[in-house]
Amino acid sequence: MADCRPPLSKLVFKKFDVDGSGFIDAKELGRMAYYLGYKLTEGEILAAIDKLDKNGDGKINCEEFSEWWKEGDDTRFSQLDLPEKSEKELKDAIDLFKYYDTDMSGYIDCKEFKAVHENLKTSYSMTDSCDEAKKQMDKNSDGKISLQEFVSWLLRNNIINA
Repeated sequence: MADCRPPLSKLVFKKFDVDGSGFIDAKELGRMAYYLGYKLTEGEILAAIDKLDKNGDGKINCEEFSEWWKEGDDTRFSQLDLPEKSEKELKDAIDLFKYYDTDMSGYIDCKEFKAVHENLKTSYSMTDSCDEAKKQMDKNSDGKISLQEFVSWLLRNNIINA
């Protein structure tokens, strides 16, 4: 008799997709890791999302999750551990985001982004215009930059390493 149960990866995905969105976000990934015995820092969670998110939308869909889950217990979470230097760079990036998120909304809006852009031009020799840089960071085109979008952009542009 054939086994009609869904694969374990889909069951785990469904369990931790608490809001039923069809995606695992940073908060849900952190909860899942903790539940499975792995305490990931905020930086490790953001780097993990960036690593697992193959289509660049800032969240993990079921297919992306299943690919990662297939790697097995021995390597699944160990690949998400970060060297101390990378962890510090991510923490600094998170602190930078929080510094510029002056209204503490969890996003960098257009007004706040101008200051971010000036910092990136000065500190990292960024040559893109403010509009170009904002467009590159704002992957979901909602007019504001989330922490995940900010960190993903820094990683993609080798400003920080994870």
